[in-house]
This record gives sequence, structure tokens and C-alpha cells, in this order.
Amino acid sequence: MGARRRRARPRPRVHPGSRAQHRARALHRGRRLRARDRRALAEASLEGARDHRPRHPLRRRPRLGRDDLRVPVVHRLGDRGRPVSTPAITQLLLGGRAAGTELRLISVPEATSTNDVLADIWERTGGEASQNPALSTLVTYAQTAGVGRHGREWISPRGKCLAASTLVRLADDEAAPRILGWLPLIAGLALRSAILELSPPAPGFRPDEHSGRVEIKWPNDVQIDGRKVAGILGRVLGTRDGELSCVVGTGVNITLQAEELPTPHATSLALAGMLPPHPAELLPAYLSEFVARLEALRETRGDAIASGAHGELSDVCSTLRARVAATLPSGEILHGFATELTPEGHLVIRGDDGETRSVAAGDVERVRPENGA
Repeated sequence: MGARRRRARPRPRVHPGSRAQHRARALHRGRRLRARDRRALAEASLEGARDHRPRHPLRRRPRLGRDDLRVPVVHRLGDRGRPVSTPAITQLLLGGRAAGTELRLISVPEATSTNDVLADIWERTGGEASQNPALSTLVTYAQTAGVGRHGREWISPRGKCLAASTLVRLADDEAAPRILGWLPLIAGLALRSAILELSPPAPGFRPDEHSGRVEIKWPNDVQIDGRKVAGILGRVLGTRDGELSCVVGTGVNITLQAEELPTPHATSLALAGMLPPHPAELLPAYLSEFVARLEALRETRGDAIASGAHGELSDVCSTLRARVAATLPSGEILHGFATELTPEGHLVIRGDDGETRSVAAGDVERVRPENGA
């Protein structure tokens, strides 16, 4: 009699698609983790996470290392903590140009006007430098009652715009008025550079055509293809302890749709066909460019020609070499051709009567010829 055959143990049943399901779950988990890190980066930039290092940063600026991607502590409105002063945040926001500079970021989920809120903080603290360090920046994703030039309303729907204001402190000397007049102008130049750095060219545009689309409309607008994408407004706060304080505010339309635009002549980065950057990326890039130009003006004692600001603006200002109508603060309307910029940043207009006038402030619009040429 032969040996009894041993019955094999039954194998556990395996669903035919289990391996595929496992791979799908793994991929889905990876997507979830990447989405979580993107949310964490955006929230940390405004909500105050300490030294959060995302595993998948949205975009790394070439000159920064991984250690410089740490997000600074953000001081909420009313927080009495010390201002941030770390090599990482200085490198991130200032490009390493001013190591050791104190920098305070204030985040509010919603603000009537970032200029008004930052000015209110300055006034409530008496303008003390310890409470209001230079380059303190207030940022929000939703601005409900922003004000542009001549009291025009500038509203930022939640999550679709960037609204930020920066405190600038200047030594109250003979160079201060020269620097003060250029602050909105260099802010526009800084914002233009940041947009070009972070927004790739639209399909069908060469790099040189891409940069030519983004221009400065004197005195304080950034335009794409002749339509306003950002506005800048400065405000003098006052003098204390030998320093003149002022606020420079900017609002950028990032992902606004056509029906959300404040005026028919406005646009957004998305509508202009550019890849819109995240506001958390745009703010550091803008501040870095702004501080570079501000420091150049300080070093040259407000000489815009020596600092390079005058030449840069002359190259990218859409108002120059065009027929314009300038509404002056007195209510007078001046018609003529914008010919050049003065070293103080004023616009020189050759009037129809042949007289040349220098305009320091006003609402300037280009006038198209009647024949459409």
C-alpha cells in the first residue's frame, strides 16, 4: 500500500486586481502628500508655521539652497512677539543683500486696506523703530476696501490677488525727498521683474516679446499689453527720532476672471496668458527686487541716474514717447507728448502750446490718434 498523498494547504484567495489596486493606492497617496505639502507651504507663508520644510516646494529660486526654504514665523496682527531676524528669512526675502536685517511679516486673513492697517499699527505704537522695524510687511489674500490713486476702489477677492504693504524708514535728511519720490516707481520696477521671473512666456511669445508685454505706466501702474495688472500707492506716515516713515502698498491681480475685474481696462496674470505664480512665491520675489533698488538709491543718496533706476524706468515706461492727457491735482488737464523723465522721477510733457512742463503727480492717460494709427 502506497504512501498517502498529503493534501496541500489551500492558498488564500487573492483578488485579481489587488496588485493594481495597491499601485493605484500608492499613487493616490503620493498625490495626497504632494497636495498636503503644497497647502502647507501656502498656509505656512501666511499662517505662521515655524521652520516648515515642504518636501515638494512649489518652485525653488536658483540662488537659494534647501535650508533657505524655511518659512519664517509670521506675526499675526496684535502679536507682541519679536520681529523675525534669521539668516534663512533674510536670504529668502532679501537675497542675502542685508544679512541680519530685522524683518516682520504680519498676516491678516482679510483687511480693508493693507496700507491703512499698517499705518494704524505705526500710529498706535507711536512709530517706534523697535515696534515698527524697517521693511515690516503686511500681507493679505483678501482686501475689501483698498484705495488706489484719487480714492478709486481696489478690491482683492479672496485667494485671487496679492495685497501687501511695506514700511520704509529713511533718514530724515536732504536725500529723503529724492528717495521718497522714487519709491512707487522702484516698487513698480520690482514687481515687473518679479512677474517676469516667475511667469513663463505665454504660448506663441518669444522671451524678448514676453518682457516687452510688461510695462510701467507712469507713475504707479504695472501693465500687460496696455492693461493694468497691478497698482502701487505710497503714503507718508511721519517723522520720529530722525527717521521718515512711509508705506508702499501694492495690489496684484493674479487669477481674476474677466467678470471679476475692477475696471474694463484691467487684466490679471491668468487672463494675460501667463502662468500665474502663487502669492507666497510672488511676495518674496517682489520684496527682494524692491530692496535691491531701495539700497541702490540709499547708496547714491537718492541719485536715480547713478543707481540705475532712471535708465531702467525710461526703457520700460509705456507713457514715454506717447500723446497723453494729464489731469493735474489742480484739476487742469494738460494735453501733449510725454518726452522724458526728470532725475526726480517727474514726467516731462511738451504741451500742444509748445510749452514744456514737469509733472510731479497726476492721472496720465495715453490718447490714441483719431484715425486709429
